[in-house]
Amino acid sequence: SYVPIVPLEIPDASEDGVGACMLIGNPEIIEDLNVELRINHEWVGDLVITLFHEESGTSITVIDQPGRPPGGFNTGCSEDDIDAILDDEAARPAEDACANDPPAISGRLLPLQPLSAFDGNSILGSWFITVADLNDDDVGTLNRWSLIVNEPDLLVGDANCDGNVNAIDAALALQLCAGLLSSVACPDAADANRDGAINAIDAALILQFAAGLVSQLPP
Repeated sequence: SYVPIVPLEIPDASEDGVGACMLIGNPEIIEDLNVELRINHEWVGDLVITLFHEESGTSITVIDQPGRPPGGFNTGCSEDDIDAILDDEAARPAEDACANDPPAISGRLLPLQPLSAFDGNSILGSWFITVADLNDDDVGTLNRWSLIVNEPDLLVGDANCDGNVNAIDAALALQLCAGLLSSVACPDAADANRDGAINAIDAALILQFAAGLVSQLPP
């Protein structure tokens, strides 16, 4: 993955927002692109986040005022912070995420516009991310963003990233949700039902899959 220097303060009530640039010298061709975002900000429904690749001239909006329907006049998700990976293969849209406890938007989520728009281009060149806060009063910072290029496919249920889904992964998921562990090697994989949380339901699904009681876990 490619990670530029941050944090950067997000100006309040500015359509221009804050922009961060990353220059990449690797000519690798993009087959699959994911974007990691870590943002501390009150009321994430104020935020619009765009990604632009100068060399290809391609620009997409990855998040646009989550919680606010198109053409709607409500204020969007009123909760705080983003800690997420935007991935075209995710099951849940980032626009619909709004947890009560921070981060409001977390886990592996679908971007508003597909990142596949960059597929077939070289990663080489200048990449710009812009985070704009469209409303007054709430402030925050862009703490981290990165580009993840041609990541191996996620094996759902494989909590320890060893290439297998078995009872060990189920036990890890249980220990994590019980607070006996602070983390697992592959938290996105441990979320077997792709609902943004790791709990006993995920452990049960992993066990059922390992025992052959279900033929597949959610994509």
